[in-house]
Amino acid sequence: MKSYEVADEGHWFTQEQVNLFHEKLSQQTNNENIAREAGRFAASPEVIGSMRKYVLGMVSPAKAYELAGNTARKYTKATKFESIKLNDNKVEIRITPREGVKEKHFQCENRIGFFEAMTMGFTNKLPKIDHPECVFRGGKICRYVITWEKTFSDVWKKIRNYAFLFFSIIIGASIFIDPIFTLSVILPIFVFLAFFLTSISDRTEKREMLKSLNHLRDLSDQMIENIEINYNNSLMTNEIGLAISKYTRKEDILTNIIKISENRLDYDRGIILL
Repeated sequence: MKSYEVADEGHWFTQEQVNLFHEKLSQQTNNENIAREAGRFAASPEVIGSMRKYVLGMVSPAKAYELAGNTARKYTKATKFESIKLNDNKVEIRITPREGVKEKHFQCENRIGFFEAMTMGFTNKLPKIDHPECVFRGGKICRYVITWEKTFSDVWKKIRNYAFLFFSIIIGASIFIDPIFTLSVILPIFVFLAFFLTSISDRTEKREMLKSLNHLRDLSDQMIENIEINYNNSLMTNEIGLAISKYTRKEDILTNIIKISENRLDYDRGIILL
């Protein structure tokens, strides 16, 4: 593995390279759980890669896990992801190895750590992950049942809905007993509480959506920056080709290539070795 390959988010490593890397890393750190910890590290603020911003731009953990399959295809070709929603805060993810692929157990641990990271990015709390079926325990697939604490907006929505149901029953029962008291006292209280709970719920949800939009904005800025870099690289390649075909003296060619590199790259000096 070369350093520039690691820095390139579009580069693919082979299974053999991954196995050797994990073997050496475990020896150097003397840590058998390094794969799972590396998966969790994806939730830390130090991680600046596009994956973190991509996941945090999905508004909620449920949406992030729902789109886990599309996300995984951008980062691995070894397995097939399938996400099944079981509840508002519970999903099941099924990982099926592709034909001819032989993963190692540490990659299963790394996935668990990364699933934990997906929730920690939103709630800063570890989710509960059950692993009832595993390829490395004789299963045909790896199944992960993930449960996490609900967000504040989900909690307030639940309180609001229960309050609506409770007061609807109270109003329906009391209007036959004392209509005047119901319309003059109970109904105004219900309207006030309904407005209050709805306001808090909407405000909390908007705050969470705003946080998600900020992550999406960061990702968009990064993509625009990458587009600009690729555009400058393309222009530089074209201009260097023109310089090589236009000039015949070695000194003129090299001088122009240096000037082009200075204009198109983020450097103020350079050297060419022949």
